[in-house]
Amino acid sequence: MKFLKKLLKVLVVLFGLLIATLYITDTDYLIKAVRTIYMRGYTTAFLDDYKKFDNQEVKNGTPQPWPNHKDYNSVKETSTLDKANKDWGTADKIRDEMKALGIEIKDGKDGAEWSVN
Repeated sequence: MKFLKKLLKVLVVLFGLLIATLYITDTDYLIKAVRTIYMRGYTTAFLDDYKKFDNQEVKNGTPQPWPNHKDYNSVKETSTLDKANKDWGTADKIRDEMKALGIEIKDGKDGAEWSVN
């Protein structure tokens, strides 16, 4: 029985230290998350849970293009990838389904072009 009391005291102290550490390191939102989700009987977060937490709006700025690496599109494809890309049956099936929806795709030397009929 003494062992169980000592074990319980150690667990309480460790739990208290964990909570104090979360508050000291400014990660007390984890305690709020556990309280918001698990203490209410749920096992997962929901989309509406964001209302219970501090939120900040992220403003969008001027978009900038990603720089391309010097080897972009210059590496030769492997034989496996080459075989996968030559699956013309799937491409033809998709083209036929698009045509049924009124979208016509035509291949040219500069690439594919499409038009809505």
